[in-house]
Amino acid sequence: MLVPYIKDLLEKEEDGHDCQACGGGCSLDHSARIRDIEVAHAAMRKYIGELRAAVWPIGDSSAYPNTYRTLRSDMLRLDEALMDIIFIEKSALIPMLEDLQQKIRAHG
Repeated sequence: MLVPYIKDLLEKEEDGHDCQACGGGCSLDHSARIRDIEVAHAAMRKYIGELRAAVWPIGDSSAYPNTYRTLRSDMLRLDEALMDIIFIEKSALIPMLEDLQQKIRAHG
């Protein structure tokens, strides 16, 4: 859903489109797009918190079987990847969307 929206924004920006002048005929529910990303981030942070609660308290790792330590390591890498995704989207994707929306004078 997001990639086609970005493509639409880029095309509208290239065409010099002005959403405020089109009378709503092109309404893409612009405000909902960023809100949906933020809702997804909140859900991801919730699951990351649950993942951390299940993984962090390992104590003396030698007391656990290798399979558990491997699983724990994989889960920690997943945690890091999810945090990277959130960071990239918050620092690059959302500002890019907001900039494109502003350029075409998008409305809710």
